[in-house]
Amino acid sequence: MGGGWGRKTATDPTLAPGISVTGDTNGFLGGGQVGCNYQLAPNWVIGIEGDGLGADIKGDVTQTVLGITGTAHAKTDWIASATGRIGWAWDRWLLYAKGGAAWAGDKYSVDIPVFPEHLEASETRTGWTVGGGLEWAFWNNWSAKLEYDFYDFGTRTLTFTGTFAGVPIEVPGVDIRQRIQTVKFGINYRFDWGKAPVVARY
Repeated sequence: MGGGWGRKTATDPTLAPGISVTGDTNGFLGGGQVGCNYQLAPNWVIGIEGDGLGADIKGDVTQTVLGITGTAHAKTDWIASATGRIGWAWDRWLLYAKGGAAWAGDKYSVDIPVFPEHLEASETRTGWTVGGGLEWAFWNNWSAKLEYDFYDFGTRTLTFTGTFAGVPIEVPGVDIRQRIQTVKFGINYRFDWGKAPVVARY
């Protein structure tokens, strides 16, 4: 569980060349992870992990473009990743870094009251992530961790669909740039599948 915040920048080179709309998002997230670690002598730990997080990271921005005022809404519903991890262990502590592939599920909508107009779009994005954290083996096979992650999902081109004065329309070619940062706290249970060297008692 934890929190996330991000920034999205939208441009439409066809309808509004040279004009961009930028908004911030934030909210809560929670989920789980699975993975495996191997401790190398004397203190190195390597591993792989996958995680899935339900999210409520959202935000709104109101802006006037070409004399027309509208409100854009953005929400990230979930984030997932598959990463490698490397760390340095001492006593019951592990300081680690991680990186790999990431995915996110996003929804967008735009309301322009003067017409009225309502547009929507949704997508699943692929990107990359890097991060790091500190993990503490506090009791038997249980550990707790505090982790920071940065996600970059690049720029994707979307088509918005909706209505304009009650008539169905499409607005193609909307470019949206997205980055997300998260801070997460988690509790892990580690299964003993084999006898890896345990020098640092991590």
